Amino acid sequence: MTTATPEAGGIPRVQGSKVYWAISDSMVISGRYLKHIVRQPEEIFMAIMIPAMMLFLFRYMLGGSVVFGHVVAAMARAVIGFVALIGIGFAIGFRPSGDVLQWLAAFGVLVVFAFAVGWIAGLLGQIAKSTEGASGLAMLVVFAPYASNVFAPTETISGALGTFVEYRPVTHVIDTVRALLLDQPVGNSAWLALLWWGGIAAVAIPLSSRLFRRRFA
Repeated sequence: MTTATPEAGGIPRVQGSKVYWAISDSMVISGRYLKHIVRQPEEIFMAIMIPAMMLFLFRYMLGGSVVFGHVVAAMARAVIGFVALIGIGFAIGFRPSGDVLQWLAAFGVLVVFAFAVGWIAGLLGQIAKSTEGASGLAMLVVFAPYASNVFAPTETISGALGTFVEYRPVTHVIDTVRALLLDQPVGNSAWLALLWWGGIAAVAIPLSSRLFRRRFA
């Protein structure tokens, strides 16, 4: 026989009851995650930014489904690449210390980055007059991350090149993902990454769709 006693939070505590402990543990964990979200507001920003970008996308994709298909395929390749790199990293000894929410936030930033880059590639494809020209313009996107702090910390790069690297949009993505996976302070890099690449996508989507309709109308 079990007896019920009052408990803080309005949940009656029943001695020996698994239901009580399940509810209690769930509330504790939920509280911790909510506090974590409040301390990292970029996660709230991402929750708003991604649906807004999708709405913006569907507003301008009418008449440009081929371009949209290209972007979806590019994002699928990017996600596969992310997963493969993570697996290889674990295989060679990389042990990130971030928690589940930080992993999801890092993945979300990378998805936004891949989404914007896909639309940049689509826009360059509309500008190019030939397949060779499109391939040449695409190389600008492929090598863009190399001129960043992906291989060396920004503070070790001197002169004008260091200033250039520090303020590049891709640098903010690298700083954000690195900090999240290593459980380090993110600072303003997450906001700047999302603002930069969300803004780039917001410009590339209507331009690419408009050029596509003009070219094939």
